[in-house]
Amino acid sequence: MLGQSVIHYTYLAGAEVEIKNAIMNHELFMNFAPSKPGLIIDSEDGLVQISTESVRYIRSMEPSTPLVGRAFVTNSLANQLMISIFYKKTPSLYPVKVFRDYLKALQWLLELENRKFKAFS
Repeated sequence: MLGQSVIHYTYLAGAEVEIKNAIMNHELFMNFAPSKPGLIIDSEDGLVQISTESVRYIRSMEPSTPLVGRAFVTNSLANQLMISIFYKKTPSLYPVKVFRDYLKALQWLLELENRKFKAFS
């Protein structure tokens, strides 16, 4: 059934994502979405700092992560720009998009999932 593998991560303003957090988040995702590709929504309330080591880890795990797409939701213009620039410079193996509106992000992810589901049926 569509939409059953949406994992929501919420980061509060000033949060710092260290390698131990990135590993924990990845393991959580893999436990919830082991049988079919999943979807991730990252909500960020203000500026969030992600360590370089965490970014490297997340990117190194992409090939083995059963993921359809990832949406970032943030009202912070700084976050929107940083995320957009980062993924333009270092493209992801799956679709990534930045939103200001949570429901639009969810709708986009479910549409991605629906297209992928139809492609394999």
